[in-house]
Amino acid sequence: MVPPDPQQGSAVRRRIAAFGRAAGIDEDELCDLLIAVGEALANAIEHSGTNEPIEVSAWLSGGSLVARVVDRGAGFVPREPAFAPLPPGEVLAERGRGLFIMAGFSDAIAVESGPGRGTSVTLTHRLRAPIVA
Repeated sequence: MVPPDPQQGSAVRRRIAAFGRAAGIDEDELCDLLIAVGEALANAIEHSGTNEPIEVSAWLSGGSLVARVVDRGAGFVPREPAFAPLPPGEVLAERGRGLFIMAGFSDAIAVESGPGRGTSVTLTHRLRAPIVA
């Protein structure tokens, strides 16, 4: 659990990177997921509208490194389709690209949200090399 403070981003990424390195995952494998996690955390901090702590977790599952960011804030109604290509004018926009960035730096993304229910973002990166325990 981390406070909804933008200064927490680097600490969260360092903790997930340390977890991944301890599990034998190299830097190249970690990089994309760390970018996606940073974006998910930034969105939770900025858009949740709550001072409640944000839950960030990471684990290994079936040859993948998985991370989840959960807030207990305002939530939203996800648009359908959730990851349709951005309209041409929005590609260069300063805002509104977070889910697309997360999807671009993950092999799989699942978003669960609803008004008043908060938001859960689960990001999955399939590992190229199996982890030897």
